[in-house]
Amino acid sequence: MSAQKQTPFQTIEQACKTTGLSMYYLRRGCWAGTVPHVKSGRVYYINVPALLRSLGATTEEPEPAQLPDKVTDIRAAGRKKARA
Repeated sequence: MSAQKQTPFQTIEQACKTTGLSMYYLRRGCWAGTVPHVKSGRVYYINVPALLRSLGATTEEPEPAQLPDKVTDIRAAGRKKARA
């Protein structure tokens, strides 16, 4: 998102630029009711923060996966058993 202040409700064209989603996806989502929006006359206004929350998009970095303390090499374990 840009440094400019973002409004929570944006037209489909603005929301397309802000989120990177296609206009087709946003229009179809409005028609199907899967994209949070408000319709004013013929214009759909997308609730961008609610859309990003529903898609699971966050600005926080995900935590790295925790590896177990001891990692065993399966191939090496198999070779030890074969030799015995």
